[in-house]
Amino acid sequence: MALLTEEPVSAQTVSRLAQPLDQAVTQFHRATLRDDWQYLFLDGVSLRVRRQSGRKRVQPLVVYRVRADGMRQLLAYTRSTGESQTA
Repeated sequence: MALLTEEPVSAQTVSRLAQPLDQAVTQFHRATLRDDWQYLFLDGVSLRVRRQSGRKRVQPLVVYRVRADGMRQLLAYTRSTGESQTA
């Protein structure tokens, strides 16, 4: 956070700001799903993220559906170490 504000930010402030985001993620994962999909995809996605130690690749596993009208919707995701069968 200090990189964004150019001032030190306390752990309590970060925690307070992250709480609504944590609640939104929890609601997302608990949402009721309708059975109106044509296709269901389970996939791994490779993303590049910046960390203090430098850029790093992460591979979240995602589930999304494609409806009859062609619209895609993300249904679920989880952090993973790769796209292995175990993951």
